[in-house]
Amino acid sequence: MLQPELSGEEMMTGDPAAFLAAQLDKLEATAKAAHPGPWRVVHDYYGPQVQSEVDGSDICDERDHDHHASYATGEPLRRGDCDHIALWGPDTVLRHIDAARKQLLLHAVLFTGPDESWPVCSCCDDGYQQQLDWPCPTIELLAQGYGWSSDE
Repeated sequence: MLQPELSGEEMMTGDPAAFLAAQLDKLEATAKAAHPGPWRVVHDYYGPQVQSEVDGSDICDERDHDHHASYATGEPLRRGDCDHIALWGPDTVLRHIDAARKQLLLHAVLFTGPDESWPVCSCCDDGYQQQLDWPCPTIELLAQGYGWSSDE
Protein backbone atom coordinates (compact mmCIF):
# COMPACT_ATOMS: atom_id res chain seq x y z
CA MET A 1 0.00 0.00 0.00
CA LEU A 2 1.41 3.39 -0.99
CA GLN A 3 1.49 5.72 1.99
CA PRO A 4 3.42 8.84 2.80
CA GLU A 5 6.52 7.98 4.79
CA LEU A 6 6.24 8.56 8.52
CA SER A 7 9.02 9.16 10.99
CA GLY A 8 9.72 6.53 13.64
CA GLU A 9 7.98 8.70 16.22
CA GLU A 10 4.82 8.99 14.12
CA MET A 11 4.75 5.23 13.51
CA MET A 12 5.19 4.42 17.19
CA THR A 13 2.39 6.60 18.47
CA GLY A 14 -0.59 4.79 19.91
CA ASP A 15 -2.63 7.95 19.33
CA PRO A 16 -4.78 7.40 16.23
CA ALA A 17 -5.60 11.12 15.98
CA ALA A 18 -1.91 12.11 15.88
CA PHE A 19 -1.21 9.37 13.35
CA LEU A 20 -4.16 10.50 11.23
CA ALA A 21 -3.19 14.18 11.40
CA ALA A 22 0.34 13.35 10.20
CA GLN A 23 -1.00 11.19 7.35
CA LEU A 24 -3.46 13.88 6.27
CA ASP A 25 -0.75 16.57 6.23
CA LYS A 26 1.50 14.43 4.03
CA LEU A 27 -1.33 13.37 1.70
CA GLU A 28 -2.39 17.00 1.36
CA ALA A 29 1.12 18.08 0.40
CA THR A 30 1.30 15.31 -2.20
CA ALA A 31 -2.12 16.13 -3.64
CA LYS A 32 -1.34 19.85 -3.85
CA ALA A 33 1.94 19.11 -5.64
CA ALA A 34 0.13 17.00 -8.28
CA HIS A 35 -1.29 18.36 -11.50
CA PRO A 36 -4.66 20.01 -10.79
CA GLY A 37 -7.74 17.85 -11.07
CA PRO A 38 -10.26 16.69 -11.82
CA TRP A 39 -8.72 14.02 -14.03
CA ARG A 40 -10.38 11.94 -16.74
CA VAL A 41 -9.67 8.82 -18.77
CA VAL A 42 -9.32 9.26 -22.53
CA HIS A 43 -8.56 6.75 -25.27
CA ASP A 44 -6.28 7.22 -28.23
CA TYR A 45 -4.30 5.03 -30.60
CA TYR A 46 -2.07 3.80 -27.74
CA GLY A 47 -4.90 2.92 -25.34
CA PRO A 48 -6.28 4.56 -22.22
CA GLN A 49 -4.52 7.43 -20.51
CA VAL A 50 -5.29 9.89 -17.75
CA GLN A 51 -5.51 13.59 -18.54
CA SER A 52 -6.27 16.73 -16.59
CA GLU A 53 -9.76 18.12 -17.24
CA VAL A 54 -8.31 21.54 -16.43
CA ASP A 55 -5.88 21.82 -19.35
CA GLY A 56 -5.92 18.43 -21.12
CA SER A 57 -2.32 17.63 -20.19
CA ASP A 58 -1.30 13.99 -19.76
CA ILE A 59 -1.03 12.76 -16.19
CA CYS A 60 0.34 9.26 -16.84
CA ASP A 61 2.33 9.73 -20.04
CA GLU A 62 5.57 11.40 -19.01
CA ARG A 63 8.16 8.59 -19.25
CA ASP A 64 10.58 8.32 -22.19
CA HIS A 65 7.80 8.42 -24.78
CA ASP A 66 6.88 4.87 -23.72
CA HIS A 67 3.21 5.71 -24.02
CA HIS A 68 1.07 4.99 -21.00
CA ALA A 69 3.65 3.00 -19.07
CA SER A 70 3.02 2.73 -15.37
CA TYR A 71 5.69 4.29 -13.16
CA ALA A 72 5.31 1.42 -10.69
CA THR A 73 5.69 -1.52 -13.07
CA GLY A 74 6.85 -0.27 -16.47
CA GLU A 75 3.87 -2.14 -17.91
CA PRO A 76 1.23 -0.40 -20.04
CA LEU A 77 -1.63 1.08 -18.06
CA ARG A 78 -4.87 -0.88 -18.18
CA ARG A 79 -8.34 0.67 -18.28
CA GLY A 80 -8.90 -0.22 -14.61
CA ASP A 81 -5.63 1.46 -13.64
CA CYS A 82 -6.61 4.62 -15.50
CA ASP A 83 -10.11 4.65 -14.02
CA HIS A 84 -8.69 4.30 -10.51
CA ILE A 85 -6.06 7.00 -11.01
CA ALA A 86 -8.64 9.39 -12.46
CA LEU A 87 -11.10 8.76 -9.63
CA TRP A 88 -8.44 9.49 -6.99
CA GLY A 89 -7.12 12.72 -8.48
CA PRO A 90 -5.96 15.56 -6.21
CA ASP A 91 -9.41 17.16 -6.01
CA THR A 92 -10.92 13.93 -4.65
CA VAL A 93 -8.07 13.37 -2.21
CA LEU A 94 -8.34 16.94 -0.90
CA ARG A 95 -12.10 16.50 -0.31
CA HIS A 96 -11.45 13.32 1.68
CA ILE A 97 -8.76 15.08 3.71
CA ASP A 98 -11.14 17.95 4.47
CA ALA A 99 -13.87 15.54 5.63
CA ALA A 100 -11.43 13.58 7.80
CA ARG A 101 -10.18 16.78 9.47
CA LYS A 102 -13.76 17.81 10.19
CA GLN A 103 -14.38 14.42 11.80
CA LEU A 104 -11.27 14.89 13.94
CA LEU A 105 -12.64 18.24 15.13
CA LEU A 106 -16.09 16.79 15.77
CA HIS A 107 -14.60 13.97 17.88
CA ALA A 108 -12.04 16.09 19.73
CA VAL A 109 -10.74 15.04 23.12
CA LEU A 110 -12.22 16.60 26.26
CA PHE A 111 -10.82 16.17 29.74
CA THR A 112 -13.28 15.46 32.54
CA GLY A 113 -13.22 14.16 36.07
CA PRO A 114 -12.39 15.84 39.36
CA ASP A 115 -8.93 16.85 38.18
CA GLU A 116 -9.87 17.09 34.49
CA SER A 117 -7.47 14.30 33.54
CA TRP A 118 -9.93 11.75 32.07
CA PRO A 119 -9.95 11.94 28.23
CA VAL A 120 -13.37 11.48 26.61
CA CYS A 121 -14.78 12.08 23.13
CA SER A 122 -16.57 15.39 22.70
CA CYS A 123 -19.17 13.76 20.43
CA CYS A 124 -19.75 10.10 21.33
CA ASP A 125 -21.70 8.68 24.23
CA ASP A 126 -22.76 5.21 25.27
CA GLY A 127 -26.49 5.81 24.83
CA TYR A 128 -26.91 6.64 28.52
CA GLN A 129 -25.40 10.12 28.24
CA GLN A 130 -22.02 8.82 29.40
CA GLN A 131 -19.23 10.06 27.11
CA LEU A 132 -17.01 7.41 25.55
CA ASP A 133 -13.33 7.24 26.39
CA TRP A 134 -11.04 8.92 23.92
CA PRO A 135 -9.97 7.96 21.35
CA CYS A 136 -13.46 6.89 20.42
CA PRO A 137 -14.19 4.09 17.93
CA THR A 138 -14.95 6.67 15.22
CA ILE A 139 -11.44 8.15 15.40
CA GLU A 140 -9.86 4.70 15.51
CA LEU A 141 -11.84 3.52 12.45
CA LEU A 142 -11.05 6.70 10.55
CA ALA A 143 -7.32 6.33 11.32
CA GLN A 144 -7.39 2.68 10.23
CA GLY A 145 -8.44 3.85 6.76
CA TYR A 146 -5.14 5.74 6.57
CA GLY A 147 -2.97 2.85 7.83
CA TRP A 148 -3.12 3.10 11.64
CA SER A 149 -3.40 -0.07 13.68
CA SER A 150 -4.25 -0.43 17.34
CA ASP A 151 -1.34 -2.88 17.50
CA GLU A 152 1.17 -0.04 17.05
